[in-house]
Amino acid sequence: MPQPIISLLGHLRAAELKRCVEKEAGPLKVERSAERGALDTLLFLAAELFNGRGPASGLPLPVQLDIRAFFPTYSEARKRADRLLFKLRDEAFVRRAMNGSSAGKFTASALYVHRRALQRVLRLYEQCASIAAGRPGEWTVVRFRHQSRGVSWLDYPEFDTDPHPRLAASYAVDLRTRSPPSPRTGARPTAPYYIASMNSLLRTTPTRPSTGGSPKQRPAPASTRALT
Repeated sequence: MPQPIISLLGHLRAAELKRCVEKEAGPLKVERSAERGALDTLLFLAAELFNGRGPASGLPLPVQLDIRAFFPTYSEARKRADRLLFKLRDEAFVRRAMNGSSAGKFTASALYVHRRALQRVLRLYEQCASIAAGRPGEWTVVRFRHQSRGVSWLDYPEFDTDPHPRLAASYAVDLRTRSPPSPRTGARPTAPYYIASMNSLLRTTPTRPSTGGSPKQRPAPASTRALT
């Protein structure tokens, strides 16, 4: 929140501020925002497990405030974050997260998402994959396979400037075996089917192949909710 707004609202009590927000935004918007905030907090705590999750006092202040707002205790928030991590072992759960992605490019075998457009559960899934098998230093797009535990990192140096960028390197890992194949390097033309333009991986609604083989638009499903 910008500092000038914080200064203007600083004299309000918590109950008054909450009442103003609910009046202007509407109860439904407030509820949805709370759900997103709770899930983002769980994702942060889940990722922190790999860094040695410490006491609540050692967390960033915004995370501490979110924990107080969305969970009865820090211990309960940690337990729910751990359950979220365990849910990543469920292929159906991961597939629902992929189907619920509001950005990316779908093909018959995988979902391709730009690193700037990774959302919530898929962001955590990608981080877990990188911890399990390593991640290249330079990458632009991540590829999630539909039917297996395969994750690939693809490097397109000209992604932001060329509508048909060339693939400079790729690195794939099979999470079932945790044994990544050798990285592939060397520029080659990008397959036009899954990257027709640089905007295709950043658009708000993913494209999916129809039965006839050509991509088509469809409304994105509801996002994955926080675990209860």
